[in-house]
Amino acid sequence: MLPAYYLPNGRVATYHDNTCHGEDAFVSVEMAHDIALDAVLDGATGSGGQYASRTAAEALQNGAVGSLKALLSSVETINRTLFQRGKGRFFLTTLSVALKVHETLHVMSLGDNPMFLVRRNDLMPLTAAAKRGPAAGRMTALLGRHERLSYEATQVDLQENDRLILATDGVSDHLGMAQLAELVRQADTPDAAVVALREVLSRKQRGHRYTMDTLKTWNTDDATAVIRYLGERVETVAHPAAAE
Repeated sequence: MLPAYYLPNGRVATYHDNTCHGEDAFVSVEMAHDIALDAVLDGATGSGGQYASRTAAEALQNGAVGSLKALLSSVETINRTLFQRGKGRFFLTTLSVALKVHETLHVMSLGDNPMFLVRRNDLMPLTAAAKRGPAAGRMTALLGRHERLSYEATQVDLQENDRLILATDGVSDHLGMAQLAELVRQADTPDAAVVALREVLSRKQRGHRYTMDTLKTWNTDDATAVIRYLGERVETVAHPAAAE
């Protein structure tokens, strides 16, 4: 029996500046009105990072990853491919994935990409890098590092109007979680949030500014963010995946 309501995927926008190393990548794809996958990847500099991040992103983008089981299988396959080619020394990348299935968000993360939800006035960290700062995830496993995959995983029940943010360290090192969350909270749409993000990063770069979160001066790096604003529950007339 179909549920009486479903939670739409809402609207999504991306910020992607790959002019430094060319090693960031992202994925944002919708399989149904209430199933979506978002991911950010940051390839390891000097270790075939561009190939690793792009290979992984393309596999996720093109695969039928509409369930947690399918996601885990896909990431295992990607890791095996990168490890076999690079022997754990090359073709390495971080990966943070958010798979929304109906009203559940499945989170999987390797490396230092922060991911969090903004829920009204609350900031809800979803990865170690979002909980304790960008450096928290740097020593964790990367895709392609080990034959046996090791990763963070969690899941959270979503609510109407939640705002999801995934970012690479080229964003989080210069803003920090609190400032990035406030920027998203103040923007009415994800497109407006991306415009505001671009402006603040440009301003900090020109002034060589640091953040109170990281105490770092400007460090040129690729920078990527995926920002998704969920909608309000919709009454089910026909199942959204089967609608014409």
